[in-house]
Amino acid sequence: MTTQSQQILEDDSVARLTAIGYAKVDVTEETSILANLTARLEACNSFSMTAREFNKLL
Repeated sequence: MTTQSQQILEDDSVARLTAIGYAKVDVTEETSILANLTARLEACNSFSMTAREFNKLL
């Protein structure tokens, strides 16, 4: 088994995921991470959450 750097592994994983339709999301700060999480959960579950419901989930 060969070894590779963490960066090469990450780049390869991102390339494979984008090739099958996943979108790359810029998550550089906590607010963007939480906004993306909320959007993904709502999309997967076909419903909208209030801020209170989302905070309970966390």
